[in-house]
Formats: sequence, structure tokens, C-alpha cells
Amino acid sequence: MFYPLTGMILVSLLWCGYWFIAFSGAKELFEAKRLEFAGRGMAFSCARESWGGFPFRFEFQCGTAKLHFIHGSQTYGVQTSKILAIAQAYNPLHVIVLVDGPTSIDQTAVIHDRALMSVTAGLDQDWDASLETASVTAQGLFTAGQLKLFARRLNGRLDLAANTKELTVIQPDIPPIIVSSAELVGQTSASLLTQRRLAGHTLDISALKISQGPVEFAATGTVSLDPQHRLAGKLSSQTNDIDGVMKFIEPVFALNEQDSTTIKNLVSLTGSDPSTGTTKADLVAKDGALYWGLLKLADLAPLY
Repeated sequence: MFYPLTGMILVSLLWCGYWFIAFSGAKELFEAKRLEFAGRGMAFSCARESWGGFPFRFEFQCGTAKLHFIHGSQTYGVQTSKILAIAQAYNPLHVIVLVDGPTSIDQTAVIHDRALMSVTAGLDQDWDASLETASVTAQGLFTAGQLKLFARRLNGRLDLAANTKELTVIQPDIPPIIVSSAELVGQTSASLLTQRRLAGHTLDISALKISQGPVEFAATGTVSLDPQHRLAGKLSSQTNDIDGVMKFIEPVFALNEQDSTTIKNLVSLTGSDPSTGTTKADLVAKDGALYWGLLKLADLAPLY
């Protein structure tokens, strides 16, 4: 009876010693990273913050969290009501973050359910991160029933993915654009994270899928920004319903009935595949214009 009890006490003491040492190391690493990122123009602050989690977890709570960062000559700000970060003491490199809204990005208010983030860091500087939330409303921009984001740095590459359901895009002067579901999977260079500029980087899109009821649109290819910061690249696209796609893009590109009919007829003539019931055509962005098949859809303005 004596020896098992002694063993349990020793194990408990060793665990407590490990927890306090690792806890102190986690706090020191957090503060070091906070200073490091502040030196790069990304400042993180809390109106109130606290640490805890003994004996099995590390917990960090931040009330009224604010992140300010500089990109070029512009300063941007993100603020949210509360952040709770949790890591198990036996696996401190995997952090779960709960974010309570509302959140503001510059002057845009974003209302959402509690967001769940998962961040896993590797000893070799590779990492992966995901975010999932629901009932998202970005004032004056869009609403979404569900939103999922994923990013992973691996072997010098940056994998990106996004998925949303019940998406409504709000634009001035045209009716709202309603999408049942949308998915994007792509890959680019991890140097984007250190250079913090989009120009000169190519995004390889392995999957782009948009559904509006029974209408499905899919594409693969590459996109980038030209020297004037306009979209450039080529996507090979296909749809199961060319009429449904035309009805979808007519208000987006302000197409009149004659333009819509001309584009539909030419795309159908050159890209219809009766064996699969699909219509295929290339989306090409070049020299500040967007083409679908051989016809111009719209002019492209600089993104910034």
C-alpha cells in the first residue's frame, strides 16, 4: 500500500514540475513572438489577458483582442470580443482557439457564431491552421451559413482551401449573388508569408467548384497578378448547365440579353460535350480583361 501511494505522489510531483516549467516556457515564447511580430509591423494587444489551465492544460484568455498590421503604406486593424486559446500540456504544439464575435476588420463589422481555430506547429517551422464558423454576416459584403478556411505550410509550399455554404454576396447596384456552396483548393509558394505581397506569386488552383441549386460550375488552372495588380491567368472550366451559368453571371458582368445569347451560343458551339452532358470553355484573364472562350466578359480593375 505504501509503495503505490509513494509512486503516485512522485509522479504527481514530477508532472507538476513539468507543468510549471512548460507553462513558463509557453508564456516566454508567446511574449517573444509578440515582440518579434511587433517588429514586423504586426501588433497584438488585449484589454485584459490571463493565463491558467493547471494541471493538464495551458490556457490564455484575451478580452477585446486587437491586431494591427502594416501592409505597404496601409495600416489595417482586426478586433474581436474575446479569445480563448487552449493547449494540452502533453501536446503544447497543437493549440485550439475559440473566438467570440462580433469581429471588426477595419470598418467592416462581422457577426458570427463562436469561431473554432486549430493551429498545429512543427519543430521544422511547418504548420497547419484551420478556422470554422457559422452564421457569418460581413456588413455590406456577404453572408454565409457556414465558412471553413484552411492553410498549411509544408516543404516550402503554402496549401490553401476554403469552403462555404449558403453564401450571399452583396454588391451595390445589382441583385445579391446567391450560391448554394463554393469550394476552392490551391497552392502557392510559402515565401508569400515573408514577402507579404501578392504580385509575383502564382496560385495553382486544383479545384474551384460553385453550385447554385442543380447548376454546377468547376474549374482548374493558375492565376496571378500582373504588374498593374490585375488578375491574370487561365482556368479550364466546365458546367452541367450552360443556361443556368449564364443566368448566374448576367447580373455579375452586366450582360444584356444579346451579349448573353452570343456568349452562350459560341461557348456551346465550341465546348459542348454530349457524352458527358457538360460544356467546357477556358476562362482567361490577360491585359486587364476577362474572357470566357473567345468572347470578352469584362474589364478587370486593379485589386489594390
